Amino acid sequence: MTDPAPGSMSGRTAVITGSTSGIGYAAAAALGAAGATVVVHGRDSRRTAAAAQQLGAAGAGRFVPVAADLGSLSGVRAFAEQVGAAAPGGLHVLLNNAGGGFAGRELSPDGVERSFALNHIAVAAVTHRLLAALRAGAESAGVPSRVIVTSSFMEKRGNPNLDDWSYERKFRQVAAYCDAKLAALAYSYALARRWEGSGVTVNAADPGAVATGFGVAAGGVFRVIQTVGRPFMTTAHGGAAPLVRLAADPESAHATGGYYDRNGLARSSSASRDPEFGARVVERTAGVVGVD
Repeated sequence: MTDPAPGSMSGRTAVITGSTSGIGYAAAAALGAAGATVVVHGRDSRRTAAAAQQLGAAGAGRFVPVAADLGSLSGVRAFAEQVGAAAPGGLHVLLNNAGGGFAGRELSPDGVERSFALNHIAVAAVTHRLLAALRAGAESAGVPSRVIVTSSFMEKRGNPNLDDWSYERKFRQVAAYCDAKLAALAYSYALARRWEGSGVTVNAADPGAVATGFGVAAGGVFRVIQTVGRPFMTTAHGGAAPLVRLAADPESAHATGGYYDRNGLARSSSASRDPEFGARVVERTAGVVGVD
């Protein structure tokens, strides 16, 4: 897949979680350059405001900062309320990009291991909280609104215990991250099947190994991987390419239920594509998030 050449997004609103740096920031810049209003998200209010200001100063588009911690359901609720106020006309793109890995086992306020909470539970909760706005955006634009999930090739190593999302039995940093990425991908496939023809599409994209601050911030094994492998990794712009294409390319307007990498349509793990496994993930997730 070549560098993205997004179509015009004038009059469209996109939300990108985790967009104060890295591939989220690069995606925000690209969508803004295409004319979109972009909701820039981060945990820290000052850093988020600074990122939005920098994006606005660097190019076209309108950038609206919204700060919230998506590691808890209460944080997701606060985020959705702020997004609703910032985009009263509805949403056209939701890019679930926020993620992270944590060196030690810690639980979210909702009793889920932190990396699983951020990389999977937040994806589900944010998507459902913003579903009405996405449908409103689709109705006003006359084309489907797009949900995109930032996935990872590491989902192929996932094997989540659906009865132990707190990792009481055994916690390993990389394993928990892989498990969460697999769960989020299986969930995205399930939503695509459920919402087909509803005016909202759902796709996932793997940015590949990207030289960003992710591994350094995560610590532990991820810091080692990022340090040793950095010379061989792609740039944030390169990692954002498949995400931007799914968000803005007119040819992707009706695509749903797909998994993409920088070369185009790709094949994810057999577990992620198993409808029975996906249904179990949906059921377990609903019990945490509180949605059907």
